Amino acid sequence: MMKAWKSGWYVLPELQIATNYLSGDSDVLVAPEIGKSLKSVTFYVKPGIGISHDVNNREWGLEVGTRINY
Repeated sequence: MMKAWKSGWYVLPELQIATNYLSGDSDVLVAPEIGKSLKSVTFYVKPGIGISHDVNNREWGLEVGTRINY
């Protein structure tokens, strides 16, 4: 459920669940994406917070990137 504005800004909530099938451990990361879409390119940042309390799981994460719009 993305919320986009006419100015090109948008917010996209995301929940990542990763499971290690060998150990049975699951990792949960809440990472909302915030970005600006221009005519030919989109810039975004996605900060994340881990919500599964285990020594092997991510406590936080940060993704920054660009996408080419066709």
